[in-house]
Amino acid sequence: MVSTLNSHQLAALSGLNLLILVSVYIKFFDGPKLLATHTVWSLGWVLVFSYRIATGAHADPYLATAKALAGIAVWVATPIAVHFGIWVLRGGADSAMTDELTGLLNRRGLHLLLNGLVAGNPAHNAPADTTVMIMVIDLDRFKEINDTYGHVVGDDVLIRTARRIKAAMRNPALIARIGGQEFVVIDVVAPHHVTLIAERVRSVIAAPADHAHVTASIGVTTVSREQLTNPLHDTAASLEQAITRADHAMFTVKRQGGNATTIIADSSPLTPGSGPLNPA
Repeated sequence: MVSTLNSHQLAALSGLNLLILVSVYIKFFDGPKLLATHTVWSLGWVLVFSYRIATGAHADPYLATAKALAGIAVWVATPIAVHFGIWVLRGGADSAMTDELTGLLNRRGLHLLLNGLVAGNPAHNAPADTTVMIMVIDLDRFKEINDTYGHVVGDDVLIRTARRIKAAMRNPALIARIGGQEFVVIDVVAPHHVTLIAERVRSVIAAPADHAHVTASIGVTTVSREQLTNPLHDTAASLEQAITRADHAMFTVKRQGGNATTIIADSSPLTPGSGPLNPA
């Protein structure tokens, strides 16, 4: 403000530049209400600056008006340009992490967001006795659906399945489609809730549908949070090993007829979960 009121035009312009920088900072780190307040405040000082130019000694009113309009245009355009740049960057980052058909994460997205889920927010951290659950879901007889109804209906089934899985899980859980009819769910849960969660997901997928009813084979494994947060461990390799382990458990279910869950804890023998072994 002091710079803007300076009688020297260059010093006053530096004050306007500072207002622009502050607006950019607010855009990144604060909410829309503060940005709106700052915008109104800054516009007032821009008008003050423009008035001083127009009424200064030996001022050419036409030139002063042109300068004032140019200054206002720069001041208004800069935050808009920054906002557009942020939008483009976020859009590119999101598209690199998501599955185009379902809007779920892809494998890359799982790896990028895993640490945030497992480490958690210190203010709302999960209890110490929780474990990381990795669930691999594969739709039963999905090829028959594509062959019978066509790929358009098959895509609808994948979208419907993604929506149902999201509805069955809590918000922070990571849900991804990693290829074809295969999905992965990762969440931090209490060990005694693992079977209940897997069964809930299985049942919502198998719930009645208007067309192309489908069931799923689900394999689940668990990994300690320490294994995925310890800097001495290769987090990416640990995650892939866990997904592979859950994948093997899932194929055990599929060989038995599907529409069931199987849980394997770490390197323990397979433990069949509840649920019917014969597909509906």
